[in-house]
Amino acid sequence: QGKLIELIGGMQEIKLHNAETQKRWEWERTEAKLFRVGMRYLAVDQRQRLGAQLLNELKNILIIVFAAKAVIEGSLTIGVLLAVMYILGQLNAPINQLVEFIKSAQDAKISLERMNEIHQRENEENPAEKITILPEVGDLRLEGVSFQYGGPGSPLILKEL
Repeated sequence: QGKLIELIGGMQEIKLHNAETQKRWEWERTEAKLFRVGMRYLAVDQRQRLGAQLLNELKNILIIVFAAKAVIEGSLTIGVLLAVMYILGQLNAPINQLVEFIKSAQDAKISLERMNEIHQRENEENPAEKITILPEVGDLRLEGVSFQYGGPGSPLILKEL
């Protein structure tokens, strides 16, 4: 999104330097890269959800199998088996919420690490290199200045002034 805002803000300079095609391809490469990253994120997210759901269902199946085996052996009644199944059903929602919380915590940790990486980088613009105050007195002298409309191939309107 920042790249798009930068393109729109610098549209006049882009047109002036005849760099529309170059900037468009740069933007398309950025968008394609973002798409690939998004697809990888969705694939990882889907694997995490599938793994958590598989473990949860495997837990339910194992507990029900052991309870059913105990009913067959006569050490549990069918009522206790139904109670166990009810309790398992009631536990599924909190377990799923716990898994979602862990996933959200992982996402927050990754985001915090990325923000820290950006914060640790040096500024792209060096404030010491900027001219903040213009001298109050002084002449401005330009030598060898040329100007042309259009792109680099167009004729010069002003030459070597």
